[in-house]
Amino acid sequence: MKQEENFVNKLHLKFANFFEVQREVWSECGTRRIDMLLSIQGKYHFGIECKAPDKKRGEQIGRYIQQAHSYTHLKWKYRNDISVQVPIFICPALSYKYFILNEHEIVIDGKKYHQDRHSQLHSHHTFNGMLGVWNVGEVRKTELGFQFVMCNKPFYEHKSYNNTIISRVHEINYNTYIERLCNQ
Repeated sequence: MKQEENFVNKLHLKFANFFEVQREVWSECGTRRIDMLLSIQGKYHFGIECKAPDKKRGEQIGRYIQQAHSYTHLKWKYRNDISVQVPIFICPALSYKYFILNEHEIVIDGKKYHQDRHSQLHSHHTFNGMLGVWNVGEVRKTELGFQFVMCNKPFYEHKSYNNTIISRVHEINYNTYIERLCNQ
């Protein structure tokens, strides 16, 4: 079994506890296929595009982002002739595996340049904000669980703390994005 397939299988097992999971879902036009379509009560949908972890060079990362961006313009076959336009999230996240800023302050010509303002597992990251310009988000680990984050805004989060589990869609972020996408 290929490394990417193993990775997607592990994600499927994890996500199946919280979502209706569909694998290898075709676009309405029949030209593209996304790794996973996650749904909550048929109301909220998230597209997940995966690549094998730790196997990307610069041009591969660029193609990965370009692929995910192209998916934002498509509708995906959900069920029984229903197609949905969804936010697209890449996994693994590029922001904490590939684009970690220097962990110290540098002064060049009197100007200060510094590390990202947040820790590696924080939902805010400079690179996540940059991906959001292309309507692409990331599945990001957090200290207590995971989030789907785009442009440093959470769309979904799951966290567990002291035997309390919180799983929720950030409806304002989700609905604002879907409305913007549908009006493009």
